[in-house]
Amino acid sequence: MAALSRGMRVLFDDHIFSIQRHGGVSRCFAEVVTELRARPGVQVVLPFRQVINSHLMDQPDLDVRGFLGGGHFPGKRSLLRAHNRRLVRRALGHGAFDVFHQTFYDAGLIDLLHGRPMVVTVHDMAPELMPEIFPKPEEIHPGKRALCAAAAAIVAVSAHTKADLVRLYGVDPARVEVVHHGLSRDAVWVPGRRAGIALPDRFLLIVGRRDGYKNFAGVARRLAALLARRPDLHLVCVGGGHLQDEERQPFLEAGCATRLHQRTLAAADLAYAYAHAAAFVFPSLYEGFGLPILESFANGCPAVLSDRSCFPEIAADAAVYFDPATPESLTEVLERVLDDGALRHRLIADGRRRVRDFTWPGATDRLLALYRRLPARH
Repeated sequence: MAALSRGMRVLFDDHIFSIQRHGGVSRCFAEVVTELRARPGVQVVLPFRQVINSHLMDQPDLDVRGFLGGGHFPGKRSLLRAHNRRLVRRALGHGAFDVFHQTFYDAGLIDLLHGRPMVVTVHDMAPELMPEIFPKPEEIHPGKRALCAAAAAIVAVSAHTKADLVRLYGVDPARVEVVHHGLSRDAVWVPGRRAGIALPDRFLLIVGRRDGYKNFAGVARRLAALLARRPDLHLVCVGGGHLQDEERQPFLEAGCATRLHQRTLAAADLAYAYAHAAAFVFPSLYEGFGLPILESFANGCPAVLSDRSCFPEIAADAAVYFDPATPESLTEVLERVLDDGALRHRLIADGRRRVRDFTWPGATDRLLALYRRLPARH
């Protein structure tokens, strides 16, 4: 068993922190790093000190800083990754760790393990399930299959993701541990805290990317028709980049394009948006986990979800669902959520209860238990 007598040394590489400024995967690893550092007898080994990732830099008392200031220039990520990867390779070579947990998919590090156990986290199987929507699906998660084969254990962020992984890669289910994500502290609005941006009085909320399997195009006309029937209702899209002409077109045709908005919000303002939205809409055809579900629950926002993928696993009966194959079902569900006060009250209460099952201390407990079960040599 790994390091039972003298504590546990867990080495993380830089990969996700060198390529992602902010986002779900890096946020989750930053939360795990913070939780592990607070555990007695656990040493977190970070061989690098420079990153571009805001989540890791925001962690208290962690000696990391931004790479070459806050400026952007072509090749910055590649330069940082090359520098940090050398440091990670050196640390692996020295062997002063008990478990190596990869933050993304770098198969080039496998040969440096010298028998020490490696853990890899699989966040989703989207490129394997839907290769037709990616220009070069093999380049989305290069090295993932090789890492899953070499890992002493694999973490899947949902039971649904585990099932996909086992089916598509032929992995032994006993090697895959399901560890759900938790809710980050900064994802919850503090009542009385003012927002840093103006939002409409009454609005539906969509969060994150909208392209491809995120399925905004599949529901846009239904949402536009709903806005056309309800002149006081707006649609606010947070993140995902500026709205494209084709995204605006259904709302132009319905005569409500002025009530379609895109915003880029800091975490505190996003929490405020959840807390004040009439409903959160998640039309995606696939997700590995779906962090926005937890965020909506924590902020008392009724969640209207696609019935696909892991959503029923994560939300259970604390959300209402629609079938994205029949977009008109979204309209029916939203009408009920907007008009039925008892339903809204039930969803808000059930969501607040459900989100208590998803904490970073709980997730870290499961990871530590997994690390300690691993053999000292793999």
